[in-house]
Amino acid sequence: MSIDPETEKSIAKTLFNHVWTLIQSEARTPVQDDEMEWAAMASLYHWSKVGDAGNLAIGQWQVAHVYLRLGRLEEAKRYAQKVIETCMGAGLGDFYLAYGYLELARALRSEGKEGEAHAYALKAKETPMADPHDQEHFDQDFKSDGWAS
Repeated sequence: MSIDPETEKSIAKTLFNHVWTLIQSEARTPVQDDEMEWAAMASLYHWSKVGDAGNLAIGQWQVAHVYLRLGRLEEAKRYAQKVIETCMGAGLGDFYLAYGYLELARALRSEGKEGEAHAYALKAKETPMADPHDQEHFDQDFKSDGWAS
């Protein structure tokens, strides 16, 4: 099956944004949990066809975040690690890498692995960001997660 690149990008973006709506829902049903997982995976699939390494890393991060929200920690860790690997392989640092580390820290903390979680949270915090807006956004997320600065 072949989809033109602009349509592929549109599908990826639409699904990504839909997943955010579901993530932010206060009371998802089990059917919506499934929809959230499937939409995140579908978005990632479409980004894998037409996106750059940054799109791929963000898509992988969203999948990891969805799995964390669903309490499926092995999958959350797997996709957080994929973010880190994508960033390392493509020479991406900054925002993308910091969030890969942060998501891995979140999953490890959810497993009760505080020491490992703290080490990845520190890696996330120490990842420099060129864009002050990205840094501010990250700092807010870091603080809201309860990590010590």
